[in-house]
Amino acid sequence: KTFNDILSIRGLSNEGIVKSADRITTIKTRVIGNNQHLLRIDEEVLSDISAEEEQEFIERVRSLMDTNVDAIILEDYNKGLLTPKVIESIISLANERQIPVTVDPKKDNFFAYKNVTLFKPNLKELKEGVGRSTLDVTDRNAFEEAVHELEAQLDNQITLVTLSEHGVFVKRDQGKHYIPAHIRNIADVSGAGDTVIAVATLCLAAGLEIEHIADIANLSGGLVCEVSGVVPIEANLLRKEIAKLQLA
Repeated sequence: KTFNDILSIRGLSNEGIVKSADRITTIKTRVIGNNQHLLRIDEEVLSDISAEEEQEFIERVRSLMDTNVDAIILEDYNKGLLTPKVIESIISLANERQIPVTVDPKKDNFFAYKNVTLFKPNLKELKEGVGRSTLDVTDRNAFEEAVHELEAQLDNQITLVTLSEHGVFVKRDQGKHYIPAHIRNIADVSGAGDTVIAVATLCLAAGLEIEHIADIANLSGGLVCEVSGVVPIEANLLRKEIAKLQLA
């Protein structure tokens, strides 16, 4: 009820919410001192959802796809919702309807996200996924070999890798770009990856070229890091920064 109330106050749809009698809503309590993130305490259930809940959720997503959907983000946190069956079903349904699917992966189902439009791991997730623990982004040949390995298994269209202080890397077919990070006063990195995938998906749905997608997503991830806590990216601020840097 509380989460639905928050959505309502923010003017956000709750059409995709499926209630479970067997799970609590994940609650993350962050301990912050002197504007520094010290500790996070999570209250949650991590087991996979039941077969009945899988089917209910897939049907809910199917019904939403048949409305006016521009893109779908699969934001994986290993919380038990995105099971292999759910992942495969959503991607298949979206591809049938030619709806772009973007992914922010986690380790457990890393290679379940085959045939998606955009796949966005961070450098750590890429290293773990392809089994290259010593991979150094400054060795571009080795880094791009790792990206090639990833794409060979996933058959995705676009790869966007976030590289922390090194910015982002984006690749589609033979086109590739390294986008440097902007200088920022970092207060808290919480939510940066979520912001990057959200803005990248928005740009993709708007039909931007991959370099502009990476540029604007990279910018947005840096902007939210300047504020302590988990914050949304403000549209007006993003427009202002895009204009200032002449990114579009």
